[in-house]
Amino acid sequence: MKIFTYLLAIVVLLNSANIFGQTTSSFDDLSLPADSFWNGADGSGGFNSGNAFFVNDYNASWQSWSGFSYSTKTDSITAGYTNEFSSITGSGYLSSAYAVAFVSSYGGPTFIGLRNLAKGKSVNGFRICNSTYSYLSMRDGDAVAKKFGGVTGNDPDWFRLTVDGYQEGVFTDSVDFYLADFRFSDNSQDYILKTWEWVDLTNLGPVDSLVFRFSSSDIGSWGMNTPSYFCMDDFTTSDGVGIQQATMDIKMAIYPNPATDFIQIESSDPINQIQIFDQTGRLIRALVIENELFTKVNLKEIPSGIYFLKVVTNKGYQMQKLVIE
Repeated sequence: MKIFTYLLAIVVLLNSANIFGQTTSSFDDLSLPADSFWNGADGSGGFNSGNAFFVNDYNASWQSWSGFSYSTKTDSITAGYTNEFSSITGSGYLSSAYAVAFVSSYGGPTFIGLRNLAKGKSVNGFRICNSTYSYLSMRDGDAVAKKFGGVTGNDPDWFRLTVDGYQEGVFTDSVDFYLADFRFSDNSQDYILKTWEWVDLTNLGPVDSLVFRFSSSDIGSWGMNTPSYFCMDDFTTSDGVGIQQATMDIKMAIYPNPATDFIQIESSDPINQIQIFDQTGRLIRALVIENELFTKVNLKEIPSGIYFLKVVTNKGYQMQKLVIE
């Protein structure tokens, strides 16, 4: 039975995750110090991670920003605007770094432009959770926004993110995701998202850009009262380059295995990507590597178990079973 399960996992991997190359924007490649953030104050207009450009609109006169920033902030307790760069989970998804999006009616559109091999291809999706600012505002209310559910808990409040796909300026389709929903007849089903969840964007079809917009049940004289933020991690694109070739021509050492806190990888060919899959073939971690012959991968936030490690180089890839203790 164990042999069958192992072989089935290999088949799933070869027939799903490995058919098309994937690149994940994990934001760990941006090398941000612990408990800090980047908000575009350098005037660069955005940042690259993986096969995507995340647009940032910074106003130097007002020292304000909109669009995308990135963060390693860990404050999941402090309410209010001064804590706009923290996720409610206190971290990214299985890592410390993540992106923070602020959709502002006073700035430019909040959007992502695809680049390199991902441009004009389907986007797999991304991980999402609420920012601390938005979550606590909806849970408790504040000077501007109401407490979701109201005094009785029966108000049918909701907070929705819509992702619009575009290809060469032509709209393709939209995907909606609710960051909070209190419209259930059974109040025990009401929720404000407090975990990292997956947003599937494959229905958008081939795209070269994505635009993000918010709507909410809490509307005031100046528009939406709910703080218009969300946090993003593991933005995953399809390279659309067909089957990647497994090759044994690459001399590669992966150690220690079994591993606990980290693994080290040495390769005779420059490494481009590292991907870790669970036994069902689900991608749980992806890193973009800048053509290094040696790299170290942090495993501290991945639960113990059996995984499959895929190391992609210029010549192809190698895959190996990885045991994390």
